[in-house]
Amino acid sequence: MKRYEKILIGDKDKRDEIFDVCLSIGITEEMLDRCSLIFIMQIYGTYMSRAENPFKIGDEILHLEGLSRRGQSSTKPATMFDKKVYLKGLWHKHYVGSSVSDMAINLIGALRNYGLPKLEADVNEVMSSGQERYFTPEDAGRIAHEAVVENFLRRSQEKRLTGHWIIYAVHEGQNFYLSLGRHNSDEEEIRRNIDAVAVLEFPFLSEILHPIN
Repeated sequence: MKRYEKILIGDKDKRDEIFDVCLSIGITEEMLDRCSLIFIMQIYGTYMSRAENPFKIGDEILHLEGLSRRGQSSTKPATMFDKKVYLKGLWHKHYVGSSVSDMAINLIGALRNYGLPKLEADVNEVMSSGQERYFTPEDAGRIAHEAVVENFLRRSQEKRLTGHWIIYAVHEGQNFYLSLGRHNSDEEEIRRNIDAVAVLEFPFLSEILHPIN
């Protein structure tokens, strides 16, 4: 990546270390030239803090680049922002976060979408037979397995997993990775960072980004 000869953290040049982290998650040197410094530093930050699994981010990027060897992505398809005023003109792809709350969001969504069909079938069968039957500890285990494991797999197989954002621009058929984000992120702050850094790196963004008055 020729745009930056040094990246100083304190008084130490961390350029090679930071780029090595990006390369370790699957981002190639050619792709690094299409990554904003914002995005690169966020990847490095997630790696160093262990707050997220950066390999999940790398895997989704490889899917976007058509380079993944793991089959199709299990998260929602990439889409353009249409309701986020400050991010209009940009695209986003989900990656699944690593926290319990990230898992819970997907499980709640799956429960709303699918319910518990096996449990419902068992209840209907008992009601139709006229028998009186009580839930057992074994039933509780089966219900939990359906609500957690099976519903998560259903959502994954249907490519409906949600999570955090990889925010990027598309220019001349190539993806330019600008920032990470979350559903509850301040979109105005994301835009300010993009305007302050990424637009200087990639001047064509001024033609893609929705003007903010």
